[in-house]
Amino acid sequence: MSHVLLHASARARNFLVRHRSIYWMLVASIAAAAGGLVASEVARAREARAAWTDTRPVIVARHAITAGATITDADVSATHLPRGATPLVAITTLTPGTQARDDIAPGEVLLSTHLGAVPTGELRPATRGVAIPRAAGSLPLMVGTVVDLIASEDSLATAGGTTGLLAVNATVVVVTDEVAVVAVSESAAPDVAGAAAAGRVTMIWRSGPLASATGGESDV
Repeated sequence: MSHVLLHASARARNFLVRHRSIYWMLVASIAAAAGGLVASEVARAREARAAWTDTRPVIVARHAITAGATITDADVSATHLPRGATPLVAITTLTPGTQARDDIAPGEVLLSTHLGAVPTGELRPATRGVAIPRAAGSLPLMVGTVVDLIASEDSLATAGGTTGLLAVNATVVVVTDEVAVVAVSESAAPDVAGAAAAGRVTMIWRSGPLASATGGESDV
């Protein structure tokens, strides 16, 4: 076998010696292929470096933002992050009045998928919907309004009445003339439901839209 290989190698050398043009064509082809491979690797290295040295503007949350809350300039800050660490759907500017569709953690980059009104009747994971009776003169609620829920032995207007905080950042998911269904955490739901059944829950507006006297959204 080695004899055959040596013989074939010798014949190939003799052929290339007699046909120098073919020899140099092969040399040029090998050099071009090697050059192309090197250029491709260099381009990949440059692209990878650029992904971590080039930056793009992003918007990040200054603090926790609850789903349904209206996001203001005070809730966010602008910064720059490496392009390779920034999702393609990260927003670069915040439109006034934008609502959070999901809970957003402090320092989290705001994505377009985070934004938009919470759909009517939709509950976030680990929450329960509790119906709170609405009385005359109660808050002009809308879907997406965020409230704190206070329990009172009598009422907040009664001097000396004892109050207790039942839930914070409860998002209104359904509104009728008689009740407002609010999404509260699973742990808070039993206490909120019990106080609501006794008619001892007061809702305090925290953020999000309020209905105007004509039925539209208020700027308050």
